[in-house]
Order: sequence, then structure tokens, then C-alpha cells
Amino acid sequence: MINLYLKGIFVDEASKVSDVIGDKEPSISKNSEENKKVEKRGMPAEIEAGKRIQDLILSDPEILKKYFSDYSLFYGPKDMIGGDFYMFKEFDDTIFVIVGDCTGHSLEGALATMTISTLINQYVKSSFSYPQSILNNVIADLENLNKSERKISYGIHAELAVIKYKKGSKLMTCSTNGLPLVKVCGEEEEFFKVKKKMSVKENESVVQEFLISVEKGDYILAYSDGMPDQFGKNDMKKLNHKGVIQLFRKYGGDSIGEHWFDWRGETAQTDDAVFLSIGI
Repeated sequence: MINLYLKGIFVDEASKVSDVIGDKEPSISKNSEENKKVEKRGMPAEIEAGKRIQDLILSDPEILKKYFSDYSLFYGPKDMIGGDFYMFKEFDDTIFVIVGDCTGHSLEGALATMTISTLINQYVKSSFSYPQSILNNVIADLENLNKSERKISYGIHAELAVIKYKKGSKLMTCSTNGLPLVKVCGEEEEFFKVKKKMSVKENESVVQEFLISVEKGDYILAYSDGMPDQFGKNDMKKLNHKGVIQLFRKYGGDSIGEHWFDWRGETAQTDDAVFLSIGI
């Protein structure tokens, strides 16, 4: 099940997005009649055009049915488009699941996702690709990009998780440079965290790989920090990681986004949010 959150409207299936934002491609020209119609719907034309472009890198989650007994996906950008994204790449009987949280929100974040997804596609070439190698290469390319000789006080950074899974296997190879990965097994959960090194500079990534054993009934969760860092309507405290897990246990993945927004209430959304669960 996929849950998208568009300007206060929950859409249960990705195919229904066009019913909410319209079927016609918007023009980027501010003077066009189509833009006026778009803006009357409460969405700037540039944002809608950007959303249609960003949607090109967001994979169809239906592919997950071939590999997992259950899955759920919640995608809730702060400003219609943003810096969180997800990708799925399939080779023979192996799938790569990528979840990312990039620098920035809105158009700024969306542009970062396009850059990083392009880099990912360069390194996920076959079933022989390794998650840690993929992340190391992507991060190295980003670091080179950020070392521009031009005097720019901005750089592209991202927390990413790459999961590699062969159909029917009892092992998953996962790598992350900070994006949370959690295994939920019955009443227990295990967090796979990156161990930071004292010598790591600000914004410098440390990539760690995990070999995770999985059995029928286990779930692997991957989500951006927009989920745990959100403030609630009652006590203005952050949900935190334990709160995310509690929402998943109580409501399941299919409705976690809806209940996350209910927990938030009228409190302003602080960040883009993406949540993915895959069940063995």
C-alpha cells in the first residue's frame, strides 16, 4: 500500500494522484492559462511542474510484491515536493531498495534528489553491485561536486540507505550513512546505526554495511528523520524513533502516515518525511 500526502488530501494509490492534481501537463510560464488554473487549486505552477518531474525518479512500489509478503510506503514532502525519495531497481531475482533524505525542502530538495538519483543509477548496475560500494561511490561524487572552485556556500548532502535482497533469501545486505534502518521481529526491534568516528568532519559521511538475517514475519523499516523529528500537537515534543516504531506496531504500515499526521495535528510540519516497511 502506498500513501501519498498532497496538500491535506490522502491518496491511497499512486495512480490516483492525477485525480488530485489534474491530468494535464502544466506549463512553467507564469502567464499561461493553465498556470492560473493550477494556482487556483492552491499549488504554484512551478511546484506542480517540479512534482511531475520528480515523480519520474520515484519507482512504482508494485514491484515490491514480487519480493516481499507485505510492504507499505508513506511519502509526505513538506511542500508538495522535497528532498526525500525512494527508488527500486531489479536485476534478475535481486532487488535494490533505496531510501534517501537529501539537503533542503521544496524545489531545492527536489533538485538534490534528481542529482543523487542520477549518481545512484550509475552504480547500481547489476545483481553483483554491493550496497556499501554504491554508497561510497555516490558520496565520493557528491564530495567532489561540493568542492567546486566557485565560491558557493551550499553543498548537496544526503542520508541514504541501500537494501539488497535476493528473492527467497534469509539474508539482506544493507548499507547506510545515517538514514535509520530497523528490524522489527515480533515484540523486539533492532536498530542498525552508523557508528560515528571522532575524526569525522561536519557533513562528512561514514558508510556502514550490515548483514541482516530475516525470517517470515520480520519487517525492515527505513525512514527519514522527518518522521521522528516531528513535534506533536499535545506536548510539543518530538516523536523520536521509539514513537515511530510504536505507530508502526499499533497501526501497521498502511496507515502510519495518516496517524503520523493525526499525531502532529495543527503543528507545522518540520521536514519532508518518507517511511518504507517491507515484510518477509
